[in-house]
Amino acid sequence: MKTNILLLAFALFSISIHAQLLITDLSEQDVTIILKSNDNPRYQVDHKQSGRMINYVPGRSITIVKNNGDTVTFLQDEIYRIKRNRPLNLAFTTQFDEGGPQRGYHGEYNFEMVARARPVPYGFSTVQGYQIFPWLRLGAGYKFLYSSWTYEELLSGEKNTVTSHSNIIFGDAKVFLTRTLFNPFLDLRLGSSLDKGQGFYYNVSVGCRFGLRSSKRLAFNFSMGIAQSRNTIKTNIDRKADVVIRGGFEF
Repeated sequence: MKTNILLLAFALFSISIHAQLLITDLSEQDVTIILKSNDNPRYQVDHKQSGRMINYVPGRSITIVKNNGDTVTFLQDEIYRIKRNRPLNLAFTTQFDEGGPQRGYHGEYNFEMVARARPVPYGFSTVQGYQIFPWLRLGAGYKFLYSSWTYEELLSGEKNTVTSHSNIIFGDAKVFLTRTLFNPFLDLRLGSSLDKGQGFYYNVSVGCRFGLRSSKRLAFNFSMGIAQSRNTIKTNIDRKADVVIRGGFEF
């Protein structure tokens, strides 16, 4: 239950951060200007002007045409924040957007760690797939985890080091929610462990993809989820689900 609450909070936090981003370029013409307070310029007041931008001089002024047809110019010193007015640009369509994932082949490499276990297993995963729609990518991947720990013999006092590793192959389905540079997504991995005594593997996670304006292909991603590799020999001692944290890049 705590894990589900954590994942939901992460998703809502990511979406709220995206909604509050300041404008970095004014390629979107529909904007809302929030003005500073005359009494205390450090704080905003509930005074906004919305319209279509027709002129912008960085660091000096911005001119908009309001819905009633009036043309208004605001100096930089008067402005508290400028926000773009645009639809959410959801990914559930067949039309690809310049900022989001592009149709075709995509490769992905990630660093992974299991947060719940002690000592903490860590490793990498790779996924090779194809972007079918703006909202759907299908692929296949491989995951490797490694961990080691040291214990002391009770009688001899001798210290021994034990290592453990896990090899997993899986199919991957990733569902994107937007078509912009910032893409919240849901990720489902289903597969099998190649190690003795472990079989069916699943990993469900939520995350964000951060695209680069300078590249239509390269992007960074971060996700968090739950995963489990079920024991196929003694199912009555299956491990509890692990909390998996993942971060990497795609091309």
